[in-house]
Amino acid sequence: MRPPISRSGVLEGADYLIEVPEGWRGGLVVYAHGIQRGSGTGTVTAPPLATQIVRKGHAWIASGYRAREYQPHLFIEDLIALRQLFFKEIGQPRWTIIYGQSMGGHIAVASLELHPGLYQGGLAECGLVDGISIADYLLAYTAAAELIAGVPRAGTTRSLMSRQKACRSGASNNGTPEISSAAAPYAIR
Repeated sequence: MRPPISRSGVLEGADYLIEVPEGWRGGLVVYAHGIQRGSGTGTVTAPPLATQIVRKGHAWIASGYRAREYQPHLFIEDLIALRQLFFKEIGQPRWTIIYGQSMGGHIAVASLELHPGLYQGGLAECGLVDGISIADYLLAYTAAAELIAGVPRAGTTRSLMSRQKACRSGASNNGTPEISSAAAPYAIR
């Protein structure tokens, strides 16, 4: 019987976790977490269903992502790289599904659409699958609160209203796409 494997590490700037139970049955769940605010790399978390996944004899992997905020195009790449690492170091699973919550649901749906055949299925819990329109709504809501309060959101160098204007014009902040421009290619239409 194959012994259990529990690993953590950093891959291309993103923390990751790999869990493979004793007697692995060949299934792999790729977990995509929701949005994390602030700067720096994301924090890797285990899927909420981790115990059940392992109890059923299947493996799971999770990435903290190389950045924070709403950048699904980067996070899709981070999960694909982690999946490839799993194949290389653990072995090829019989099947692979992607499971995401909130922004992770958007990542799951976009991954299934943009990379057909990479996953055999997916689960999006409370997924931000409306694409950019919901992100625009949340951005506009926050900008309105800023305007009413007269104070830009803490930790930002410019207000969300000016950030949204930059997004619409295609400008970016230090080469990093802003919310609208980052998610637009992956919007579900």
